[in-house]
Amino acid sequence: MTVFQDNIRLPSDIFSFLQKNSSGEVLLTTSKGIYLQFSSSIFLLMDRSYGLTPIGIGLSRFVDFATAIAPKAGQHVSVFDGCIHFPGGTLNPLWDVVDTEIFFATPLQQQVDRCAKLLVSRCSQRSLAALAAPLLLNQPLSSAAHNNPYCTHALPILEQLLDAMKNQNSSNINEAVSQLLGFGIGLTPSLDDILLGMLYGLLRLAAQEGTAAILGDAIKANAPTRTNAISAAYLDAVACGGCFQRLDDILKNLSSSTPINIEPILEIGSSSGSEMLLGLLLAIKITTKG
Repeated sequence: MTVFQDNIRLPSDIFSFLQKNSSGEVLLTTSKGIYLQFSSSIFLLMDRSYGLTPIGIGLSRFVDFATAIAPKAGQHVSVFDGCIHFPGGTLNPLWDVVDTEIFFATPLQQQVDRCAKLLVSRCSQRSLAALAAPLLLNQPLSSAAHNNPYCTHALPILEQLLDAMKNQNSSNINEAVSQLLGFGIGLTPSLDDILLGMLYGLLRLAAQEGTAAILGDAIKANAPTRTNAISAAYLDAVACGGCFQRLDDILKNLSSSTPINIEPILEIGSSSGSEMLLGLLLAIKITTKG
């Protein structure tokens, strides 16, 4: 039986959960992570270089672990004696448990504008981040974005959502969220990623508790039936205060005069990072009533 030792970094709430809920299964494996399900909760074993994430358990040698243990979907997994046990072997972690702090940012508008322009220039044709042009920069959609049916369908609904959120209209927010969840491409659908970024930003921007609560309630009410279980797990963890370190890094960057660096967030998924960033910038737009 293989015993693989590694340094693991994870938020304290995930650590506490694992100690109390010891039996689960491998839900899904990808080239970048292994999703585990314990009762109704989902976590992701991943490379810790991505930083803290709301459902993430970061390994310092993820590829070596995945090769040695070779977890497969449907396999039983359990946690006891401080280790995570798979049919192919045991992960013996050196736990690095982190208590996350909420970062309340005051973004500089000039930095936000620079970030939006950089996002538009760097996003791929698959990404809905192209919507930053009309939603943040008062520019028309690019021709490539016009050919993306997800962009053209989502744009008017996002405009309605932004208007409803500025006015804290809970009924209209709920209606827009119900139309957006589960829409788009990827394991976490594109509009889910945008909503995640919006909610995350509102939770970390000063004096936005009311708007964040309304949006969070709408997401919690609709996500279980409107999107897949993995995406719903991310959204729920963010609504409950989970940390996304690379989004926090962006917020800190936006609140200083240092050059904008969006490359780390763009590394998340095929387009998820760019769409989360768009959502974050839209949250800032709501706070400035712009």
